[in-house]
Amino acid sequence: MSQADLGKKLATMRTIVGTEVLRYRAGTMAPGVLKMAMSALSARQGQAGMGDEYYEDGPVDGQPVMQARVAGGELKSWSLW
Repeated sequence: MSQADLGKKLATMRTIVGTEVLRYRAGTMAPGVLKMAMSALSARQGQAGMGDEYYEDGPVDGQPVMQARVAGGELKSWSLW
C-alpha cells in the first residue's frame, strides 16, 4: 500500500482534533527516509525554558550513544524531533 493510499484509509478511521509540526534534529537515519517498522515514542518533560539546551545536547550527547546501540543491534534506529 502506498503512503498516499494509507493516508486516505486512515483518514476515514479517525477524527483530527489537533496538529503538530515536527522538526528533525538528529538521528541514525538519513533525513526524509522513513520506512514502515515497529516504532516507539518517548517524550521527556523538561524544565520550562530549557528546550534549546535539550535540543542542542541531543545530537552531541545522545546521538553517539544511540549510534552505538544501533550498530550493536540493540535498536533499529533513533531520532530526535
